[in-house]
Amino acid sequence: MKNSSFKIAVVSPNGYYGPFEKNVMLLQRLLAKLNKKKVKLALFPEGFLTGYGSGTDTEFARRNALKLNSLELKKVCSIVSKYKIYVSAGLWEDIGYPVMSQILISPTKSIIGHYQKVHTAEGYEDRGKNFEVVDLGFCKVGTLICADGGFPESSRVLALKGANVILHPIAAGGFKVKPKYFEKDIYKRKDANNARVS
Repeated sequence: MKNSSFKIAVVSPNGYYGPFEKNVMLLQRLLAKLNKKKVKLALFPEGFLTGYGSGTDTEFARRNALKLNSLELKKVCSIVSKYKIYVSAGLWEDIGYPVMSQILISPTKSIIGHYQKVHTAEGYEDRGKNFEVVDLGFCKVGTLICADGGFPESSRVLALKGANVILHPIAAGGFKVKPKYFEKDIYKRKDANNARVS
């Protein structure tokens, strides 16, 4: 991997992530704007595609969870393929029960990365078991979802696996946590592991 510069967009749309169809329309509008700005990698929030729900709403997660080979995600991949942008977006994944996941979609119309949240905060979701790094050619990307970032071992594992960019989507809009709390923690991880964090 050669040393190059590129643009990463951290996308944080206002408001509740509504029904899947509305989220997909929003994704398409935002990607069109980002494409004009020559963004190469776009990070969308935890739960963006399916909606996040709130509290311990198990039914919301079960009702909205998608299988990775679903028609809905094929539609998302098709939309992403219209742009020259790699997209990381969160969703409730259906593996027989809901798991908070983040998928990485390439401009070639396929899911090339898939990460399931390891450190869960809600208590009703199951947890992933691995930290994955994906080589995009211009960077090596690892992902942490929300609570994963509170454990220094998580980002350390990604760095040891070669990640030089760590994506850290969070759906904390409803919490009264100051952004500086997250920033302080995130930048500690970056400095300790010699990686960029978005």
